[in-house]
This record gives sequence, C-alpha cells and structure tokens, in this order.
Amino acid sequence: MKNTRSWFYKMLFSYLPAFFLLSCVLFLISFLAISENIKKTTVKSTYVFSEQVSQVLENFLQPIERMVTKDILVDTTFIQYFKDHKYGTYENYEIVQKLRSLSLDFPDIDSVYVFRQADHMVLSENMYSDFNQFADKDFILLQLNQNLNASWSEKRMYYDQKARKSSEVVSLVRKVPFLTGDQGIVVVNISVSTIRSLVMNMSSHNINFVNLYDRAGSLIFSTAVEQGKEDTAKGKEIVKVKSDFTNWIISSGIKNAESFSFFSGFAYFWVATCFLTLLVGVLWIVYVTRKNYKPIESIMNRINEFFLNKNYDIFGKGKPDEMRFISMAIDNLLEQSNIFQNQYAEDLIHIRRHLFMELMSGHRAFTLEEWKTNMRRLGQEKNFDEVSFGILEIDKYPEFSVQYSDRDQYLLKFVIQSMVNEMAQNHFISIWCEWITHSRLGILYFLNNKHEQFEEQLSSSIPQMCGTAIAWVNDNLDFTVTIGMSGYTDNLADLPGLLEKASDNLNYKAILGNQRVINSSDIILKPKQDIFTHLQLVHQIVKVYRMGEEWDALFLRFFEEMKMALLSSKDITSLMNYFIFYLDKEMNAVSLEVQSIWTKTALSDLTLMLQKVEMLDELQTRTHQIMKAFEMELRSLRESRANYQLIHEVKKYIEECYANPDLSLAYLSDEFNINSRALSELFKKEYGEKFVDYLVRIRLTRAKELLQSTMEPVQDIAVKVGYVHPFSFIRVFKKVVGMTPGDFRK
Repeated sequence: MKNTRSWFYKMLFSYLPAFFLLSCVLFLISFLAISENIKKTTVKSTYVFSEQVSQVLENFLQPIERMVTKDILVDTTFIQYFKDHKYGTYENYEIVQKLRSLSLDFPDIDSVYVFRQADHMVLSENMYSDFNQFADKDFILLQLNQNLNASWSEKRMYYDQKARKSSEVVSLVRKVPFLTGDQGIVVVNISVSTIRSLVMNMSSHNINFVNLYDRAGSLIFSTAVEQGKEDTAKGKEIVKVKSDFTNWIISSGIKNAESFSFFSGFAYFWVATCFLTLLVGVLWIVYVTRKNYKPIESIMNRINEFFLNKNYDIFGKGKPDEMRFISMAIDNLLEQSNIFQNQYAEDLIHIRRHLFMELMSGHRAFTLEEWKTNMRRLGQEKNFDEVSFGILEIDKYPEFSVQYSDRDQYLLKFVIQSMVNEMAQNHFISIWCEWITHSRLGILYFLNNKHEQFEEQLSSSIPQMCGTAIAWVNDNLDFTVTIGMSGYTDNLADLPGLLEKASDNLNYKAILGNQRVINSSDIILKPKQDIFTHLQLVHQIVKVYRMGEEWDALFLRFFEEMKMALLSSKDITSLMNYFIFYLDKEMNAVSLEVQSIWTKTALSDLTLMLQKVEMLDELQTRTHQIMKAFEMELRSLRESRANYQLIHEVKKYIEECYANPDLSLAYLSDEFNINSRALSELFKKEYGEKFVDYLVRIRLTRAKELLQSTMEPVQDIAVKVGYVHPFSFIRVFKKVVGMTPGDFRK
C-alpha cells in the first residue's frame, strides 16, 4: 500500500507541473485570442458604423438634390425664368416664393439662390442682388468655368449679406442646362455645422470619432474636436468609406488608440509563444514518460507472462476478452458507417442544391475538370455541347402558401420535381433541377449535338416537355404553373445570364398569361413608352372618381394601355402602387367621414388585393369591383347629407354655365342665396377640391376638346370657355397643362 501511494505521488508530481504550465499558457493564449477577436470586431463594427454614417448623409442630401433637380426639369416657372430674362417683378416674386418654399420643405438648408446668365441676376429666398455686388460672385464664376458638373462642392466660406455673417457650408450646384450652364445655375448651401450635428447624434463622443473629408481630401469636420477647429482627431483611424453619391470620405476610429494598438501587436507574438510552450510541454512529457516507462513495462511483462503460463482468460468473470472487445469495436464501426452513409445521402441533397445555386449565381467559377468531377460525384450529366435554362413558377404562390401546410408544400414540390425529372427521361433529355426560391424550380437542360435527336430537342422536345409538365400539374393538382425559358449557351460562365433572362421572361406573365411557356420570342419589342403618360391618366381617373363623375372609360383605357405597352410585372406593380397612393392622397382631401370609410374598406382591400393577384385581367376586375363598391358607399353617404342636393346643383350649374365669364363664388352666392364663404367650404368638403380649381379644370377640359377637334382661333376658344382676355386663358393653360394652347394643338 505504501509503494502504491509512492507510485501515485510520483506520477502525480511528474505530470502536474507540465499540466499546470500548459494550462496557464493556454489561458494566456485564449485571452490574447479573445483580444484579437475584439480587435477584429472593433474594425468590423467601425466599418458598419462608417457605412451607416455614409448612408445617413446620403439620405440627408439626396432628397434636397432630387427636389432641386425636379424643379429645374419640371417646374415651368423655373424653366421660363432661365429662358426669358425679361421676366417682370411678379414673376421674380414667384421665383423667390418657390425658393422660400424649398427652404421651408427642407429646414436644414442654410441658404439658396439662383443666378441667371442672361442678365447676371441673382435671386435668393430673402433678397435680390446685383451680380457684381454679390458676395458669392467668385464661387459662381468658378462653377461656370468648370466642365465637371459635380453635385456637392468642397467645404467653403459663404457670406450671408442679409444676416451679415459668414459660415462654413457645402454647396449643391445645378447648372441650367445640366451640361453647359448657359442659362444659369442654382446653388443650395448646407451648413457644415448642421451635417456635423447629424453625425454627432449617431456617434459616441467618448468612444469613437468620425472625420469627414471632401473629394479633394480636405477635412470638412471631425467629431473628436471642437467645432471650428481644423485639427484631426487624436485617435487611430481604423476604416475609411467613400460615398458613391458625394465622393466624400468618411473615416472612423476609436479615441483610445493606444489600447487598440496594444492588442494589435500581439498577433504574431502569441502564436510563437503558443508553439514554443507546446514544444517545451511535449519534451517535458516525453522525458518524464521515458523515465517512468521501464517500471511500467516490467509490470506489464510480468502480468502477460503470468496469464500466458496459466492459460487464463484475462477478461474472465463476466468481462469480455480481447477478441470479443475487438468484435464489439468492429460492430460499432459498421454501425457508425451505416449512420454516416445515411447522413451523406441526406447531405448530398444539400450539396447538390448549394452547387446548383453557386453555378447559376456565378459566385464560383468552374473549370471543365472541376465541373466533370462534381457532376460525377453527384451523378449528373457531365458532357454537353449546349445548355439551356428554364424556371417553373407556381402561380399565385401567396394563396398556395396559405392553402397548404409546410409539410404539404414540401411534398407537392417534391412531386413537381420528380414529375419534371420523369418527363425529361421520357423525352430523352438530360436535366438538373433544383428549387431556387420557395416558388421557383430552376431547370438546367443539357444538350449534346452528337445526339441523333439534337435538332429535335432544340425545336420541339424541350417545348413539348414543358407543355406536358404544365398540363400534368393542371390536371392532377389544385394549382397551376408557368415556365419561363432562356436561350442557349455553350459556356458555363453564361449560366447566370440565362437565369436572369428566364426570370425576366416570367415577369411578363401578368400580360401574356399563366399556364404556358414564355420564351424570349414572345416578348414583343416595342419603343419604350413614357411612364408619365400612364401617370397622367392615373391623375385623370382619380380626380373624376373623387368628383363622382363617369370614370369607367378612363379606367378601362388605363389597363388597355398597360397591355399595349407590354409592361413587366414589376412595372405593373409600381403603377398600381402609385394608383392606390394617389387615390389615398385625393381621398384625404375630402371629409373625415369619407376618409374613415375609405381607409377601413377600399384602401385595405386594394392593398391586400395587390399582394395576392398576379394577372393583369384579374387585377383590373378586382380593382374595378372594389372601387365600384366604395363609389356606392360614397354616393349613399353624400345623398344622406342635408346640403348634398344644394352642392350637387351648384356643381351641375358650374358644368352647364362654365362659359360665363362672370361665374364666381359671389355670382353663385347670389344665384343660390348662400354665403360665398360657406359655399366654398361646403364644396371643398364634399368634393375635396376648391371651387376655383374645379372651374379651371372644367374650362380647360373643354378647351382641350376644342383645340383637338376644331381649327378655331385660340382667342375664340378662350371666349367660349369663359375667358374674356385671351392672355389670361393662355397664361392659365400654360400653367396647368405645361405648354401653350398652340403647342398643345400641334
């Protein structure tokens, strides 16, 4: 017993120091590894933060740039101002009002002004100035002489003559026209302090900092120093992100750069320390083991000699012998092998799909040898001369996902995939198909020009197979499918393009119909139509609908024009979203009672319908039904009001007597014996439109009809629609329509 205890302590104190040393070093290495991970995490989080700062700056500046660009392109007042330098005081006042409106819409704008090249006039939201006396004259000359039309300038000093103070700003410059600036420029100034405050709200002042540089590399501001100083942050810049929108550079880092550098310097040191410690530990263990090996060997030899001489079962008394132990180990190994084989079969499904997605997405480039090796491993066709790609899509997938449970969906998709594979075998076509999304099955067709049926495969077998698959689903399942086909290629690198083409063809399912094969040849090439044509028709439909007038013909025309334009599903969805948005906007102009009914019934029904319906014809029918139902509710509500009959008669009177030049609120007040202000409020509440706007719309609608159908002079048409002075008619027509009556007639 004493010797046993002595041997126990000897072995214990032989290995315990090595274990203790290794544990301590590994603990240190773990700590350093965690530190390294913290460094990487810090870099990654700092990069994400810089990306967020860049995105916030873009979201802050882009609406301002879009609004300025829109005013230059669309607003007729701005267009005429730059073209005609003989504008009068009233027109200049309109420009000033629009500049003030822009400043009100975007309170973060520090100042804005326009410069007209023809007469060197400068107008801002609060003053008029001669160019030679204007404080920003040098900046204007610099922008006119530059060929590049950069969006945002570098940081500069701008002197506000009215406020009599200077401030640091960055400027948005838009030339008119955009490329040359021959007519003038528009300048919008944003204070650097405003941008700095925006970024300061995102960052932690005690932990990190942000330096913002312009495209020339000059510092705009830094959150690590006091405002107005030009020093850069006293910290380590970790990452830099360049904005594609402004070309500004956002650099970010942490203020405590010493601790960050301390952890960064351990990368190579702790690896070397780990290797050296492990080597020392291995040598120590080998030395101790060799030193204590002989006594153990002597004991084992004596035991073996004893049991061999005695011919004794060393694992007797209910314990298995060595052979039984080996047999049990082999049985266990075979059992584990079967488990691994089953697991491999399951994993092979995921490997196939992953490889298919890599191939079709183009994220991985396959050499011919890699392709053959992978295809041989997956049991797929490895030799081909040309390939084609198709996408089988489940129609009305939102309804499909609601109708069937997850388990049933999986089984049905398995049935479709198996059916497609069987159809391909019946037509002697090699394919590889995988589900690329929840609703889409990607099918890769392999064609070999050495095959005796190669030409037949191209011309009829593949289309016939697709048609048979569609018919089988229609006959045997409770839903339908549509297939979009691409062209052919002999290069694996072109497969992502085939996927994109097949997907694009499916986008025309709403127009061309479902339960069919859609090829590129089915997409009729037409000149690209102006989207504003459809938007203007939307405006007409909504205004007529809101007034309770006949709208069905315009509605039918809207959908017919979408069919003729051969719009994709994405374009149709965008137009319908705008249609619903504009309906909602116009309904918000009427009474609160009507708004409540609209929001609870028609608006929610239209939004839900748009998410479920795929086909344009069904979209037209369902939208018409919802709008008709709401129209009946709206008409019933209006007829139940006490003043409905009076306002209806006023509206009818306006439609009949619009040509009367004396027609006004005062005139109607005398005619119907009601206060003019009360009449105006009732009309606006009932129809969501001012009396003056409605009268102008009625008159201009009639004027358009006369301009299109007759050759009468503009002066006579102006009198016929209620304008005594042709000049007033032309001015109103141009303001509303965007062109003169003569140009409209042309």
